[in-house]
Amino acid sequence: MSRHVRFDLGDMLRGGGHHGHSHKKQAPKHVKEDSHFTFVKALSKQAGGDTGALNGGIFIVRSKGSGALCVEKRFTREDVKGLHAKREVNYLRKLRGHPNISHLKAYELDPGEVPRMVMTYYELGALDTLIDRYKRKDQFLPEGFLWRVFLDIAKALRFCVYGIRQEGDKADPEWDTILHRDIKPGNIFLTSSGSLYPRSVLGDFGCGISESDITTALARDERVSRQARAFAPPESPDYDRRSDVYQLGLVMHCLSRLLRVPDHTVRSAPIKSIHGELLGQVVGACLRRNTSERESTFFLPGVVEKKTKEYLENHEPKTLATWAFN
Repeated sequence: MSRHVRFDLGDMLRGGGHHGHSHKKQAPKHVKEDSHFTFVKALSKQAGGDTGALNGGIFIVRSKGSGALCVEKRFTREDVKGLHAKREVNYLRKLRGHPNISHLKAYELDPGEVPRMVMTYYELGALDTLIDRYKRKDQFLPEGFLWRVFLDIAKALRFCVYGIRQEGDKADPEWDTILHRDIKPGNIFLTSSGSLYPRSVLGDFGCGISESDITTALARDERVSRQARAFAPPESPDYDRRSDVYQLGLVMHCLSRLLRVPDHTVRSAPIKSIHGELLGQVVGACLRRNTSERESTFFLPGVVEKKTKEYLENHEPKTLATWAFN
């Protein structure tokens, strides 16, 4: 059963620090097969997240040095030859250090080796699994948790687009915008944060694209995204800096209604009434079909944080159920 608890507002909004691993910008290692990691198991869909329709497999491995569990994503030869693998690694190298973006630990793109990359393992799984568990119990996710996911991923998107790592930073005029293009519950992972709710982490940049790559030979064939069709924004196959905001709005819709993919209610009532009008208003602004009217990636974190404070002034948040991650 969920229960009411006392909490510190600042702690909830800050996320209680970045527990689990350091977010210092340390360069990921080049790895050789079995030189730094040992195989533990292959991941199944039941374990949470996508097993990767666009990769050569996802595996749990263990670091020989630290003993920590990691996730290994293997690339197909086609991904290496088509430079998809190189782009994904480059994007994660550029984005490393942000607490709400998957942390790249090592990679190998040598055609003579097994092409792969190794990332931090997020022990609480992905949002799609959490949705399934709550649906089986016929219970809705606590609204406070939805606000936390909303804020975490909004901050991740702002960093991808503008290079703003933390509050108070200014947009980097030299920043090369990265668009994720595949935001869905299976690509958002959870890890303990030391606060009321787990920290949300955006992963799988396999469909990502940077603005510079669009204008160069590296990605001239990538104007049409490989994103999941159910989460495609109205402007697809085109996309811009607000397309990921639409996808985040769809994720919030799925969390509220306990859906794996959006359904027909996304246009009329994307958020269940149990979760309140305030959340519905902000999510609705993310789901506007016209991109010029849609909430911007730049302002969204500020809007979500302000509305989260308004919500918390009038509600005492409930914890996630004790069975949520068992």
